[in-house]
Amino acid sequence: MNIVLMHGVLGFGRRFGVDYFKGPAKQFDLECADIIKSVRYFDVAGVGRKGLLPTSAPFMPLHAIVAHAATTRGEDARNDGVVPFLSAARNRTPAAIWQADHADMVGHDLNRGPDGPPQINYLAAYEFFVTKFILGKSVSPPVGSGLV
Repeated sequence: MNIVLMHGVLGFGRRFGVDYFKGPAKQFDLECADIIKSVRYFDVAGVGRKGLLPTSAPFMPLHAIVAHAATTRGEDARNDGVVPFLSAARNRTPAAIWQADHADMVGHDLNRGPDGPPQINYLAAYEFFVTKFILGKSVSPPVGSGLV
């Protein structure tokens, strides 16, 4: 991934797209398919933050690279600053879509430092997710959770 990322950062976006989406990552998907019948898969896709900047500052370059690579292939350009939407969705309708960047989804706002408050109420989002999809109860997404 680091070599692929450096190609993208250095302006070789086309190579980035080919390596990341058709090379080792594609091979990994083929070798590690979601095929275990007894496992219930719940895909969660981050689509970036609301507002002017779609991610925290450290993710901005990668967000742009991932969006550009997807756009040039005619695919959904949404991403969480690290993972493309289509990759997160795994060719299925995601169980949840979060209006958050990659770090937001685990409670870190990289713009505010290690002790800063999270951008979204990620714990409420996880509680909602478990209540709805694991326990099967009808609930609405909590305010501020980042869930779309």
